[in-house]
Amino acid sequence: IARLRRAAAQTVEKGGIGILYVRIVAGHNLVNADEAGTSDPYVRVTLEGKTQRTEAVRDTLNPKWNATPFVFAVRSPGADLRLGVLDDDLAVDDPFGKLLLKVSDVPTEVGLPAARHRLQGVAQGELEVEVAFLRGPPVSSAAKPAAAVAPAVPAAAAAASAGASAPPAPAPAASAAAPPPEAGTHPAPAASAAAAAATAAGAVSATVPRYSMTGSLWAVWVSVDPRKGDLQTYPTAVSQLLEDAWAAGQASVELGESFFGASVQLQPRLLQRTSKGSRDVRRLETRDPTQPV
Repeated sequence: IARLRRAAAQTVEKGGIGILYVRIVAGHNLVNADEAGTSDPYVRVTLEGKTQRTEAVRDTLNPKWNATPFVFAVRSPGADLRLGVLDDDLAVDDPFGKLLLKVSDVPTEVGLPAARHRLQGVAQGELEVEVAFLRGPPVSSAAKPAAAVAPAVPAAAAAASAGASAPPAPAPAASAAAPPPEAGTHPAPAASAAAAAATAAGAVSATVPRYSMTGSLWAVWVSVDPRKGDLQTYPTAVSQLLEDAWAAGQASVELGESFFGASVQLQPRLLQRTSKGSRDVRRLETRDPTQPV
Protein backbone atom coordinates (compact mmCIF):
# COMPACT_ATOMS: atom_id res chain seq x y z
CA ILE A 1 0.00 0.00 0.00
CA ALA A 2 2.86 2.38 0.81
CA ARG A 3 4.33 1.93 -2.68
CA LEU A 4 0.94 2.59 -4.25
CA ARG A 5 0.49 5.79 -2.26
CA ARG A 6 3.96 6.91 -3.27
CA ALA A 7 3.05 6.26 -6.92
CA ALA A 8 -0.13 8.33 -6.45
CA ALA A 9 1.93 11.20 -5.03
CA GLN A 10 4.37 11.01 -7.95
CA THR A 11 1.43 11.16 -10.38
CA VAL A 12 0.21 14.37 -8.73
CA GLU A 13 3.70 15.87 -9.13
CA LYS A 14 3.39 15.23 -12.88
CA GLY A 15 -0.03 16.79 -13.30
CA GLY A 16 -2.33 13.84 -12.52
CA ILE A 17 -4.71 13.25 -9.62
CA GLY A 18 -3.78 9.73 -8.49
CA ILE A 19 -3.60 6.10 -9.63
CA LEU A 20 -6.06 3.38 -10.55
CA TYR A 21 -5.36 -0.13 -9.23
CA VAL A 22 -6.83 -2.95 -11.33
CA ARG A 23 -6.58 -6.65 -10.38
CA ILE A 24 -8.16 -9.13 -12.81
CA VAL A 25 -9.28 -12.23 -10.91
CA ALA A 26 -11.50 -14.47 -13.04
CA GLY A 27 -14.18 -14.85 -15.69
CA HIS A 28 -17.39 -16.80 -15.11
CA ASN A 29 -19.69 -18.58 -17.57
CA LEU A 30 -18.32 -16.77 -20.65
CA VAL A 31 -20.00 -17.22 -24.02
CA ASN A 32 -18.27 -19.61 -26.41
CA ALA A 33 -16.92 -17.25 -29.07
CA ASP A 34 -14.81 -19.78 -30.99
CA GLU A 35 -16.62 -22.02 -33.47
CA ALA A 36 -13.78 -24.55 -33.21
CA GLY A 37 -15.04 -25.31 -29.73
CA THR A 38 -12.12 -23.93 -27.71
CA SER A 39 -11.64 -20.50 -26.19
CA ASP A 40 -8.48 -18.83 -24.85
CA PRO A 41 -9.74 -15.72 -23.05
CA TYR A 42 -7.65 -12.79 -21.85
CA VAL A 43 -8.51 -9.30 -20.59
CA ARG A 44 -7.37 -6.04 -22.17
CA VAL A 45 -7.52 -3.03 -19.83
CA THR A 46 -7.47 0.55 -21.16
CA LEU A 47 -7.51 3.92 -19.38
CA GLU A 48 -6.83 7.33 -20.95
CA GLY A 49 -5.01 5.83 -23.92
CA LYS A 50 -2.84 3.42 -21.90
CA THR A 51 -3.43 -0.32 -22.37
CA GLN A 52 -2.32 -3.46 -20.53
CA ARG A 53 -3.44 -7.09 -20.79
CA THR A 54 -3.43 -10.36 -18.92
CA GLU A 55 -2.06 -13.64 -20.19
CA ALA A 56 -4.50 -15.90 -22.05
CA VAL A 57 -5.93 -18.93 -20.23
CA ARG A 58 -6.26 -21.89 -22.59
CA ASP A 59 -9.41 -23.87 -23.40
CA THR A 60 -11.83 -22.57 -20.81
CA LEU A 61 -14.94 -20.45 -20.40
CA ASN A 62 -14.26 -19.98 -16.67
CA PRO A 63 -10.71 -18.58 -16.69
CA LYS A 64 -8.78 -17.91 -13.47
CA TRP A 65 -6.24 -15.16 -14.13
CA ASN A 66 -5.36 -13.91 -10.64
CA ALA A 67 -3.17 -11.49 -12.57
CA THR A 68 -0.50 -9.20 -11.19
CA PRO A 69 -2.31 -5.88 -10.58
CA PHE A 70 -2.13 -3.15 -13.21
CA VAL A 71 -1.58 0.44 -12.10
CA PHE A 72 -2.56 3.44 -14.25
CA ALA A 73 -1.85 7.12 -13.73
CA VAL A 74 -5.16 9.04 -13.65
CA ARG A 75 -5.58 12.59 -14.95
CA SER A 76 -9.37 12.97 -14.76
CA PRO A 77 -11.94 11.55 -12.30
CA GLY A 78 -14.37 11.36 -15.23
CA ALA A 79 -12.13 8.95 -17.16
CA ASP A 80 -13.59 5.61 -18.24
CA LEU A 81 -11.87 2.33 -17.48
CA ARG A 82 -12.53 -0.14 -20.30
CA LEU A 83 -12.09 -3.87 -19.80
CA GLY A 84 -12.54 -6.08 -22.85
CA VAL A 85 -12.53 -9.88 -22.67
CA LEU A 86 -11.04 -11.31 -25.86
CA ASP A 87 -10.12 -14.67 -27.38
CA ASP A 88 -6.41 -15.12 -28.05
CA ASP A 89 -7.23 -16.97 -31.30
CA LEU A 90 -9.77 -14.52 -32.75
CA ALA A 91 -9.21 -11.11 -34.35
CA VAL A 92 -12.59 -9.89 -33.08
CA ASP A 93 -13.22 -7.07 -30.62
CA ASP A 94 -14.46 -8.23 -27.22
CA PRO A 95 -16.12 -11.54 -28.28
CA PHE A 96 -16.71 -12.36 -24.60
CA GLY A 97 -18.06 -8.92 -23.76
CA LYS A 98 -16.79 -5.73 -22.17
CA LEU A 99 -17.08 -3.70 -19.01
CA LEU A 100 -16.98 0.09 -18.61
CA LEU A 101 -16.33 1.68 -15.20
CA LYS A 102 -15.94 5.37 -14.41
CA VAL A 103 -12.99 6.23 -12.17
CA SER A 104 -15.22 8.40 -9.96
CA ASP A 105 -17.48 5.41 -9.24
CA VAL A 106 -14.92 2.83 -8.08
CA PRO A 107 -13.88 2.17 -4.43
CA THR A 108 -11.07 4.21 -2.92
CA GLU A 109 -9.54 1.42 -0.84
CA VAL A 110 -7.19 -1.35 -2.01
CA GLY A 111 -7.75 -4.85 -0.62
CA LEU A 112 -11.53 -5.04 -0.74
CA PRO A 113 -13.04 -8.29 -2.08
CA ALA A 114 -13.14 -8.47 -5.87
CA ALA A 115 -16.57 -7.79 -7.37
CA ARG A 116 -18.31 -9.76 -10.14
CA HIS A 117 -19.66 -7.58 -12.96
CA ARG A 118 -22.06 -8.63 -15.71
CA LEU A 119 -20.32 -8.32 -19.07
CA GLN A 120 -21.96 -6.03 -21.64
CA GLY A 121 -22.74 -6.84 -25.26
CA VAL A 122 -23.08 -10.61 -24.81
CA ALA A 123 -25.78 -13.01 -23.70
CA GLN A 124 -23.96 -14.18 -20.59
CA GLY A 125 -20.74 -13.95 -18.61
CA GLU A 126 -19.24 -12.13 -15.65
CA LEU A 127 -15.83 -10.59 -14.97
CA GLU A 128 -14.45 -10.73 -11.43
CA VAL A 129 -12.14 -7.78 -10.78
CA GLU A 130 -10.85 -5.55 -7.98
CA VAL A 131 -10.61 -1.87 -8.89
CA ALA A 132 -9.58 0.98 -6.59
CA PHE A 133 -8.73 4.65 -7.10
CA LEU A 134 -6.05 6.14 -4.84
CA ARG A 135 -6.04 9.93 -4.99
CA GLY A 136 -2.67 11.59 -4.50
CA PRO A 137 -2.05 14.31 -1.89
CA PRO A 138 -2.91 17.92 -2.74
CA VAL A 139 -0.27 19.71 -4.79
CA SER A 140 0.59 21.91 -1.81
CA SER A 141 1.65 18.89 0.26
CA ALA A 142 3.15 16.79 -2.54
CA ALA A 143 6.91 16.83 -2.89
CA LYS A 144 8.11 19.18 -5.60
CA PRO A 145 9.63 17.38 -8.60
CA ALA A 146 13.38 17.69 -9.03
CA ALA A 147 15.03 18.57 -12.32
CA ALA A 148 14.39 15.71 -14.72
CA VAL A 149 17.61 15.79 -16.74
CA ALA A 150 21.12 15.90 -15.34
CA PRO A 151 24.19 17.19 -17.23
CA ALA A 152 25.93 14.82 -19.62
CA VAL A 153 28.35 12.63 -17.65
CA PRO A 154 30.59 9.65 -18.43
CA ALA A 155 28.60 6.40 -18.16
CA ALA A 156 30.99 4.24 -16.21
CA ALA A 157 30.39 3.93 -12.50
CA ALA A 158 26.85 3.33 -11.30
CA ALA A 159 26.17 0.00 -13.01
CA ALA A 160 27.83 -1.60 -10.00
CA SER A 161 25.02 -0.26 -7.81
CA ALA A 162 22.59 -2.40 -9.83
CA GLY A 163 24.72 -5.50 -9.40
CA ALA A 164 26.20 -5.40 -12.92
CA SER A 165 29.68 -4.66 -14.14
CA ALA A 166 30.22 -1.64 -16.36
CA PRO A 167 29.92 -2.39 -20.10
CA PRO A 168 33.15 -2.45 -22.09
CA ALA A 169 34.09 0.80 -23.77
CA PRO A 170 33.48 0.80 -27.54
CA ALA A 171 36.28 1.34 -30.02
CA PRO A 172 36.66 4.94 -31.28
CA ALA A 173 34.43 5.66 -34.27
CA ALA A 174 36.11 5.75 -37.66
CA SER A 175 33.86 8.59 -38.78
CA ALA A 176 32.57 11.65 -36.98
CA ALA A 177 29.05 10.92 -38.22
CA ALA A 178 27.16 8.51 -35.97
CA PRO A 179 25.01 5.84 -37.70
CA PRO A 180 21.22 6.12 -37.32
CA PRO A 181 19.75 4.06 -34.45
CA GLU A 182 18.33 0.63 -35.23
CA ALA A 183 14.67 -0.07 -34.56
CA GLY A 184 14.24 -1.35 -31.02
CA THR A 185 16.99 0.81 -29.58
CA HIS A 186 16.69 4.27 -28.11
CA PRO A 187 19.33 6.88 -28.94
CA ALA A 188 20.78 8.90 -26.10
CA PRO A 189 20.18 12.67 -26.26
CA ALA A 190 22.85 14.82 -27.90
CA ALA A 191 25.91 15.06 -25.69
CA SER A 192 27.82 18.20 -24.78
CA ALA A 193 31.18 19.01 -26.39
CA ALA A 194 32.99 17.65 -23.34
CA ALA A 195 31.01 14.42 -23.47
CA ALA A 196 31.63 14.10 -27.21
CA ALA A 197 35.36 14.41 -26.57
CA ALA A 198 35.14 11.69 -23.93
CA THR A 199 33.32 9.43 -26.36
CA ALA A 200 35.98 9.98 -29.02
CA ALA A 201 38.53 8.94 -26.42
CA GLY A 202 36.73 5.63 -25.92
CA ALA A 203 34.38 6.40 -22.99
CA VAL A 204 30.62 5.92 -23.00
CA SER A 205 28.63 9.06 -22.21
CA ALA A 206 25.00 10.07 -22.12
CA THR A 207 22.57 12.67 -20.86
CA VAL A 208 20.67 10.71 -18.22
CA PRO A 209 17.11 11.52 -17.09
CA ARG A 210 16.97 11.21 -13.30
CA TYR A 211 14.00 11.37 -10.98
CA SER A 212 13.95 12.39 -7.33
CA MET A 213 12.06 9.84 -5.23
CA THR A 214 12.57 11.08 -1.68
CA GLY A 215 14.29 14.41 -2.19
CA SER A 216 17.70 12.83 -1.49
CA LEU A 217 17.55 9.64 -3.58
CA TRP A 218 17.58 9.64 -7.39
CA ALA A 219 16.68 6.94 -9.92
CA VAL A 220 18.19 6.42 -13.38
CA TRP A 221 16.79 4.03 -16.07
CA VAL A 222 19.08 2.66 -18.78
CA SER A 223 19.24 -0.37 -21.07
CA VAL A 224 22.25 -2.45 -22.08
CA ASP A 225 22.76 -4.60 -25.16
CA PRO A 226 23.81 -7.97 -23.65
CA ARG A 227 25.83 -8.81 -26.77
CA LYS A 228 27.66 -5.54 -27.43
CA GLY A 229 27.64 -4.01 -23.97
CA ASP A 230 26.51 -0.57 -25.17
CA LEU A 231 24.50 1.45 -22.65
CA GLN A 232 21.63 3.72 -23.71
CA THR A 233 19.33 5.95 -21.70
CA TYR A 234 15.56 5.96 -22.01
CA PRO A 235 13.78 9.13 -23.19
CA THR A 236 12.41 11.26 -20.39
CA ALA A 237 8.75 10.24 -20.85
CA VAL A 238 9.63 6.54 -20.96
CA SER A 239 11.84 6.79 -17.86
CA GLN A 240 8.98 8.49 -16.04
CA LEU A 241 6.58 5.71 -17.05
CA LEU A 242 9.02 3.00 -15.94
CA GLU A 243 9.66 4.67 -12.58
CA ASP A 244 5.93 5.05 -11.88
CA ALA A 245 5.26 1.40 -12.76
CA TRP A 246 8.21 0.15 -10.71
CA ALA A 247 7.13 2.20 -7.68
CA ALA A 248 3.61 0.79 -7.99
CA GLY A 249 4.88 -2.80 -8.04
CA GLN A 250 3.79 -3.65 -11.59
CA ALA A 251 5.19 -6.77 -13.22
CA SER A 252 5.60 -5.22 -16.67
CA VAL A 253 4.93 -2.15 -18.82
CA GLU A 254 3.75 -2.07 -22.44
CA LEU A 255 5.42 0.93 -24.13
CA GLY A 256 3.51 0.40 -27.38
CA GLU A 257 4.06 1.80 -30.86
CA SER A 258 5.35 5.09 -29.48
CA PHE A 259 8.51 3.19 -28.46
CA PHE A 260 9.18 0.49 -31.08
CA GLY A 261 6.38 -1.73 -29.73
CA ALA A 262 8.58 -2.55 -26.74
CA SER A 263 7.54 -4.09 -23.45
CA VAL A 264 9.63 -3.90 -20.28
CA GLN A 265 9.47 -6.69 -17.73
CA LEU A 266 9.92 -5.34 -14.19
CA GLN A 267 9.54 -8.59 -12.23
CA PRO A 268 11.19 -10.97 -11.51
CA ARG A 269 14.06 -9.29 -13.45
CA LEU A 270 14.37 -6.19 -15.59
CA LEU A 271 14.27 -6.92 -19.32
CA GLN A 272 13.16 -5.05 -22.47
CA ARG A 273 11.67 -7.00 -25.38
CA THR A 274 10.87 -5.94 -28.96
CA SER A 275 10.38 -7.81 -32.22
CA LYS A 276 14.11 -7.25 -32.85
CA GLY A 277 15.27 -8.94 -29.65
CA SER A 278 15.88 -8.11 -26.00
CA ARG A 279 18.02 -5.74 -23.93
CA ASP A 280 18.94 -5.82 -20.27
CA VAL A 281 17.44 -2.99 -18.22
CA ARG A 282 19.00 -1.39 -15.16
CA ARG A 283 17.48 0.87 -12.56
CA LEU A 284 20.24 2.71 -10.75
CA GLU A 285 19.97 4.75 -7.56
CA THR A 286 22.25 7.52 -6.39
CA ARG A 287 22.25 10.19 -3.73
CA ASP A 288 24.38 12.51 -5.85
CA PRO A 289 22.64 13.54 -9.12
CA THR A 290 25.93 14.83 -10.50
CA GLN A 291 27.96 11.65 -10.15
CA PRO A 292 28.93 9.66 -13.29
CA VAL A 293 26.59 6.94 -14.52
